[in-house]
Amino acid sequence: MKMALPKDIPTLEARATKNLTRPDNVFCSADLLDNFITCDTEPALWPVKTDHFPIISIIDVAVAPREYTPRPNFRDTEWDEFCEDLKLELGGIPDPETYDTIDELNQAIERLDQAINMCIERHVPMSKPCPASKRWWTKKLAETKKAVMKLGRKSYKLWIMADHPIHNEFYRVRNDYSLQIRKAKAKHWTEWLEGLCNQGVWTASRLVTGPAMDRGRSRIPTLQKKHPTTRAVIQEAAMNEEKSKWLFKEFFPPKPATSTVDPDSDYPEPRWKYEPVTNECLIRCIAKMSPYKATRSGTVPNSVYKNNKDLLVPRLGAIYRAINKLEYYPLDWENTETIALQKPGKPDYSNPAAHRPIVLSSGHVRLYNVAKTEQVVLMAEKHNLLPNNHYGSHPGRSTTDAVHFIVKATKDAWRKGLVVSLLLLDIKGAFPSMAVDQLIHNMRMRGVPKEHTDWILR
Repeated sequence: MKMALPKDIPTLEARATKNLTRPDNVFCSADLLDNFITCDTEPALWPVKTDHFPIISIIDVAVAPREYTPRPNFRDTEWDEFCEDLKLELGGIPDPETYDTIDELNQAIERLDQAINMCIERHVPMSKPCPASKRWWTKKLAETKKAVMKLGRKSYKLWIMADHPIHNEFYRVRNDYSLQIRKAKAKHWTEWLEGLCNQGVWTASRLVTGPAMDRGRSRIPTLQKKHPTTRAVIQEAAMNEEKSKWLFKEFFPPKPATSTVDPDSDYPEPRWKYEPVTNECLIRCIAKMSPYKATRSGTVPNSVYKNNKDLLVPRLGAIYRAINKLEYYPLDWENTETIALQKPGKPDYSNPAAHRPIVLSSGHVRLYNVAKTEQVVLMAEKHNLLPNNHYGSHPGRSTTDAVHFIVKATKDAWRKGLVVSLLLLDIKGAFPSMAVDQLIHNMRMRGVPKEHTDWILR
């Protein structure tokens, strides 16, 4: 073995005496030594809460470069300027109250998307992807880090002059930098917890109770199919195309070959009169949207709706009402992006069942679906269409209420001396593999207006 780090370079500063010593070394094989471009300490990058200097080694190794695609950073957008520019762009587009043909409707959607995309290109800064970036990082921390690095370089150059005031100034700024990092982490975590909804509480629980790992770096490994008894590997999927096919079959099981719905079903009269989506409904739905929740790439994000709702809602309302009147569904809205994520805590991620799908749709589709869902949910609650022990889609109810109900029912049975049995069913691919004709049949039998079920079919 050869020593790559040259001699006489200190790697540690004692906290008490401030003496510089060299307990650390870098060794490599003789064949690899010629590939070292540099191997040296970087005192300017000295991390807080440690007495060891970082050692930076640059090795000439042929590695395929990874291309990062810049993405719009909507968190740093100046929304006042964005709104003024969008107002000018929309001023040149006619805004009729109704659209009588599908061509007029498609042109209106295309012009609206073009105006929004032009404003995004002009006013939304592009992010610089970095694998070391942190959610709690702030611009103030970046400025402080630069000051610490600058003082660190000056202090290291004058290390032989132990009484020089630059050393005390460097330690003071460095300690302040450490304190700012702790405060930024605590503030970010507190604000995130305070902004949680009912569903987010369970996400926080998984983060706290889950194992320490970097999920942001996880990749889908080679997928394997194993024999059910011997557990021997029968087949493998190593390429992305093969992995996609396996995951597709796992996420979207085949639908039933035959329908169980009677084609001659006699449906009752609707329980309420259908009304198209109103502008007031869209404003309420936009207020509920998370501003930075992901949508399909290249489509309007939630933050644009939330910061420009006064300009966009009148136009979107006319478009959404024309879609139902013309019984039409834009072709581009059918496209979605499905992202495969690892389920936390699984022992073997080579199993396709250890992954779950996240489906990203167009921003317009998400907003309109939220509005249609609100209409159906509110009327279903008003007309008592759902049973009391059904907690999904009930306003004011959540999974937490279901847990309280189970606990109360269990304790009530125990007080009576009874034995409680609980059956939990994990329905494989329940949502993506639903039988749409059966869903429509059930909704019509409960009195949901046909206009809503026709939208689902489209």
